[in-house]
Amino acid sequence: MSARYFGQNSTFLSSYRPQASVLSPIFWSNMIPVAFILYCAIKHPKRTSLYTVGIMYHVIHNLSTQESVLFPTFTQAIMTVPNASYLTWFALFIMQDTPTTVLLCTAPKIIGSSFTLMSFSTITALAVSRFITIVFGLRTGIKLSILFSVIIASPLVASVLLIHFDGSLYGNDVCQPILFFKFEHLPYYHFYAFAVPTLAVLFNLLTLLYLIQYRCRKGMKPTNTTAFDEFYVALSLFVQSFCPLITVGARAVISLNALNQYGVVIPVEVVKIIDMLGCFTVGLNALVAILFLKSFRRILIDLLPFSSREKTVEPISFTSTIVKTG
Repeated sequence: MSARYFGQNSTFLSSYRPQASVLSPIFWSNMIPVAFILYCAIKHPKRTSLYTVGIMYHVIHNLSTQESVLFPTFTQAIMTVPNASYLTWFALFIMQDTPTTVLLCTAPKIIGSSFTLMSFSTITALAVSRFITIVFGLRTGIKLSILFSVIIASPLVASVLLIHFDGSLYGNDVCQPILFFKFEHLPYYHFYAFAVPTLAVLFNLLTLLYLIQYRCRKGMKPTNTTAFDEFYVALSLFVQSFCPLITVGARAVISLNALNQYGVVIPVEVVKIIDMLGCFTVGLNALVAILFLKSFRRILIDLLPFSSREKTVEPISFTSTIVKTG
């Protein structure tokens, strides 16, 4: 039982403070596009979430644009707050090496990092929900997306307990010694970190390909907003799922390579860049939604001081979820 290490001496390392001073504002800057999406949801609900009925397809309103965008965006934003707060505290107060205990070294870092990784489960959960809804025509809804998120994230909850009560001591650039997985458990953790964003990309790709095939078969044109906007929602989610795959997934692959000693040498600079890109993931996902979805994009243009658009109520950009009726 590693609980016996909890009271052992550890040290917060001031050498990490410069990196924390860089990463902390990056994390908080992610809230800017997130705040804009929140503004759209509050000020312009009809422009970001309305439904219509296709000629041969029924539209269900339990997987709306707001749920497709707001659910993963706000969940990710909220769940990265612990890690951002920890980095901010470190940057502000750890001016020199500071004595602590193994428990206080381990708990905030592991819990904060785990919450950040858990947040990406929403992307995978939403990808699975939309795939089931659009391809198989089965009603899912936000409740099932939340259930999928909990199921996908549950191994991380178990991992936090495993680290604290059956972990080993390691050195670390933030504080040391720190508890982490025993060596034999590390490959499973890194494989999980790679699998979650990979599944999101896979399911979003399958949904996107289905919508492309559907549009080609039915002869849909860009003027048909019912199918066309649904295509851009799927395209947006597909691009969003690449962000954690590039950051979290790539970092997991690097760690697996190091553990298994495949002989592939990854430059330290590349590892640092990937780690830093990971801090942008939440903001990038929100930005992708703003740029790909016409309703959000139009609201943004209206807010720009140099916008030449007239500030009038525009036709609604409908976004729907199409479900086969037979």
